[in-house]
Amino acid sequence: MEEDPYGTDAIIKAMRTGRHFGGGRAVLPPMPWTWVGTMTDEDLEAIVACLQSIPPIRNRVPVPVPPAPAGGAT
Repeated sequence: MEEDPYGTDAIIKAMRTGRHFGGGRAVLPPMPWTWVGTMTDEDLEAIVACLQSIPPIRNRVPVPVPPAPAGGAT
């Protein structure tokens, strides 16, 4: 059985690894995954429960654009 990409385990995995759906592309800023990933399992489960209690919305998510390299280089 395939893991639910919006399930608690998958969301926590993404928060800990900084990878989209826990294994895809890098999660881009402003997601502070390096800090959030250090939280306890209990804290992350509480955050996920809170997020899952909010009714979903429909919106078009733009294609991810990584931030420019430091120093203004392109």
